[in-house]
Amino acid sequence: MENWAETRAALERKLLDAKKIVLEYEHTLKPFRSITDAEYRQAKRDMADAATAIYNGDYEANKPADPFDGMTLEQLKDLYEQQKAAIVGDGKTWGDDGFVVQRPDARAVSELLKIQTRIQKLEQEAAK
Repeated sequence: MENWAETRAALERKLLDAKKIVLEYEHTLKPFRSITDAEYRQAKRDMADAATAIYNGDYEANKPADPFDGMTLEQLKDLYEQQKAAIVGDGKTWGDDGFVVQRPDARAVSELLKIQTRIQKLEQEAAK
């Protein structure tokens, strides 16, 4: 996605050209058409292809970056321990000695699981 702006501009030009052919075909009476049926069908396919490429390219260009990309195994383990300590607190769990804390935020637990999954993936790759 280095030159997405240029690629998108080319796809939009292709989409507009195909749309022009389709509209000209549809708004002209059959005996007076200068566009063949094959050209019309091809223009319809080109419209769909260009619109799909624009949609997929926009998604890829705007996809958020992975915050854990490029982190080493040790960095991930340290981050995991920090996140875990922030969730658990002083080491007491729910119900220990009658001490009950509020349940942790689901997003924080989800983030912790993402880190744990990344750690397991890197450990498996290192074992190979």
